[in-house]
Amino acid sequence: MFKKNDFFFYFNLFLIFKYLILCFNYDDAILPPENTTGSYPKFSDFQLNYENKCGEVFKYKKNNERDIVFFGYKYRGRYRENDLLTTIYSSLDSFKHSIPNAKIVCFIPKNQIYRKVAKILKEFNITIIPFEGYYGIHIVTSRFFLIQKYLNENKNKYDRILLSDLGDVYVLNDIFSTFSEDELFLNKECFYYLTKNDTSDCIHMVSFNTTRRWLNKFFDGEILKNLTERNPVNLNAGIIMGGTEKILKFLNIFLTNLENINKRYLRKFGYDQTILNYLYYYNYFDSIPLKLETCSQRTCFRARSLRFNKNTTKIIFEEDKCSPVLFHKFFPESWRKNEINNNNNNQNINQDL
Repeated sequence: MFKKNDFFFYFNLFLIFKYLILCFNYDDAILPPENTTGSYPKFSDFQLNYENKCGEVFKYKKNNERDIVFFGYKYRGRYRENDLLTTIYSSLDSFKHSIPNAKIVCFIPKNQIYRKVAKILKEFNITIIPFEGYYGIHIVTSRFFLIQKYLNENKNKYDRILLSDLGDVYVLNDIFSTFSEDELFLNKECFYYLTKNDTSDCIHMVSFNTTRRWLNKFFDGEILKNLTERNPVNLNAGIIMGGTEKILKFLNIFLTNLENINKRYLRKFGYDQTILNYLYYYNYFDSIPLKLETCSQRTCFRARSLRFNKNTTKIIFEEDKCSPVLFHKFFPESWRKNEINNNNNNQNINQDL
């Protein structure tokens, strides 16, 4: 007769077996070659315009071995990973074509690497650094601690740094040649190219449901009251770029306060970005200093004035017909539906859409 204790024994055995399947060394995770490109375009499909005035953004030395990009990643379940796979190949393809000489690093919790993602990272020669510790800290937050540690140990090797989200960022040209090692950039969540009016064209901390919920969860009292009344433009933590010394100074201030303000929220998504906004609007970074990017040719968040021809991969801003260097979180529906017509790639890039 099947006993209750037998049920719990076999159920726990099943859970252990399932965990062991998911937890394996990344060297064993690489699958044989298979189609991982999905329906999204390859970099060679893009039609871009950096001629004449559109090339003036490239003022500094080209990407080289003293530049480095940082990603962070954690397995989130099969269904969420399949969604990530629809964009990650095309995104990383753009990184490797546009900044081929920069080192790219991805921090991943040891023995928690999704094999298809690991395969793609390997294909693009991205250095996977498995890590232990930081338990109870969300990967979006723990990556900052890992980057700080890595840079403290290797800061003499690098001049310029790009901290980037994984899978929803496209680099279409040499982003490193758009800033110097003496600069540090954060991005406002502003939608329209060359935004002048913060009131109508940007996400504000209180006006947007998600950021308002984070603000109310992570703060109370006078700080909550002050930020609610001010309702400033939200800063995004997904793209941060600058010189090594600037980045390290920024991280020292940022991470000290992340731990000191309310350590129990380190495990929560959105805590890092909410604290980032608080620190900036309370002038904690004045000693660096840093620059805020709204929506420019260099970088833009959810760029609504980008124009994508439905059947091609021509990408230009509506206002001046220049192509962006980096854009974050905005892809045309035709990419998802695999409606790209590669036979049209020879048309004039300056043709109006």
